[in-house]
Amino acid sequence: MLIRLPGVGALYCPPLGREYPLGLREVPGSHTLVYINRGLGTTVLPLRLFCPPEVTLLTLRSETGN
Repeated sequence: MLIRLPGVGALYCPPLGREYPLGLREVPGSHTLVYINRGLGTTVLPLRLFCPPEVTLLTLRSETGN
């Protein structure tokens, strides 16, 4: 069940969901980047409110440009 209320955020989050809500984040104490999106699926209840499905396309490039 994905329900996000404007100004409040998600009503329920899985473990670490509040620490990494959405978007590109850096893991504290490292240079590791994590990208989190809303996803496509649902849980037991097929309910999405103020949280439309999302597909993300990431293009990875090396620092050297090769």
